[in-house]
Amino acid sequence: ERWRGEVAGGSGGRGAGTYRLRILLPEGSGKLGVRYTTAATSFELEMVSAGGRAIVASSGKPSLEPESSAPAFRPGVAALGPASGEIHLLLRVSNHEYRIGGPWRPIYLGRFEALARARSAGLVASLALASTLVMVSVLFAFFIRAGAAGKGFAAFSGFALVTALRSIVTGQYGIVEIFPSISFELVVRLEY
Repeated sequence: ERWRGEVAGGSGGRGAGTYRLRILLPEGSGKLGVRYTTAATSFELEMVSAGGRAIVASSGKPSLEPESSAPAFRPGVAALGPASGEIHLLLRVSNHEYRIGGPWRPIYLGRFEALARARSAGLVASLALASTLVMVSVLFAFFIRAGAAGKGFAAFSGFALVTALRSIVTGQYGIVEIFPSISFELVVRLEY
C-alpha cells in the first residue's frame, strides 16, 4: 500500500518503510519470479529462505537519509529460483521526492517465464504504440509541409508526438529500456 503524511515517519509522504511477506509454497513450485514496476521512489527486494538471503530486485538505492538515497524507475522481472516451503520477501522502500511513498503498483509473484512474457508483451505494446504515433506525426507533418493541410493537422501532429513520448515515460517505462543510463530526474521531467 502507498503511504501519505506521517505514516512513514516523514512529512508529506516522505520517509522509508519495510514491507514483510511470509509465503508458504508447496513442494515443486518450479522456477518462481517477481514482476515489479514502480515504488516511490527506490526499493530493494530481498528473499530469505532456508537457502540463505539474497537481494533479488532493486530500483535505485533506498535509504532512511535523503542524501544517501538514489531514486530510479527500473521496472523488470527477477528470478527467485526454484523455491518451496517457507520464504520471506522483504521490500525496503524509501521516498524523498514525492508526496506519496511506497509501492505504487502491485508486485506480482508467479512462474518466472509467465511473468517475463507479460513484461515483454507490455513493453512491446508500449514501444509499438510510441512508434506508430511517431509515424502518424511524421505523416501529418509531411502533409503540412506539402501544403495539403492546415492548422488542424499541425495540432494533431504535435499531439501524436507528445502522446508517443508519454507512452514510453509511463507504465512500462520503455525509455529506460531504450536509454538505460537515463537519469530519474529526466524521466520525471519528460513524464510531466
